Amino acid sequence: MPLEYVTSLPAPAAEISALSAFVRGLRHREASYSRVGVSLEPIVRVEDELHALMPPIEELAARLTRVLA
Repeated sequence: MPLEYVTSLPAPAAEISALSAFVRGLRHREASYSRVGVSLEPIVRVEDELHALMPPIEELAARLTRVLA
């Protein structure tokens, strides 16, 4: 948040604290995920959905190579 915005709030500590708690609640908790410390749960869910829909990148690269060759 811009400092000007934060300092203009009537109770900036309360708003920042609430926002921090909200974002902390979104964090991904599954230890097997490689970026567990920096990922948010909704983003991880979307990644999982896309991986289920899309073929592996190696397969896509091979198809593209065949088409362009």
